[in-house]
Amino acid sequence: MANEQSQKTPFDKQLDARGDWEKFKVSGEPEYGEKALSAAEQSGFSNDGKTNLLKNVPELSAAYDKGVSYSATDYAISKKENQLSHDHLDKYGPEIPPTVGKTYEGPIVYGTEKSLYQAAKVEHNEVLVRHDRKALQSTQTQTLEAANSVRVRYVTPEYAVATPIAKEITGPVKDMGREK
Repeated sequence: MANEQSQKTPFDKQLDARGDWEKFKVSGEPEYGEKALSAAEQSGFSNDGKTNLLKNVPELSAAYDKGVSYSATDYAISKKENQLSHDHLDKYGPEIPPTVGKTYEGPIVYGTEKSLYQAAKVEHNEVLVRHDRKALQSTQTQTLEAANSVRVRYVTPEYAVATPIAKEITGPVKDMGREK
């Protein structure tokens, strides 16, 4: 049974969750409610997108979000060795909060549950910009991983767009296809 559940797609898990939720509403059997919440949470752990099957039921939507949170925490723990300790943060300069309208470029050097820290230059000074994870938006999930160089632009204090900074190509590949 457990192997069968792990082989299901996120949509299948969401469909199961909604079906069990409807059974729970009709029958009142707690077993169906628990199964529905568990399936929604497992789908969230996959984080492949919440469908209307869950969005339209607040309890299932919350269980999906809980799964997403667990996934992020699990991932952060697995990447802990790539992150710097607080003892090493001094080498990046003082910690500063972000400013609306400004763009910060540099690598993500540390992360906590609520914040990401980016090494950047501001007015020719090395600083450590503390970003609230809730404010950061990116279309690519890998953008906000430790060691990635990113460009973060603050639109409002609660909304910032993060984009990866492309690595410069050097050597023969750079000149391919260009006329001399």
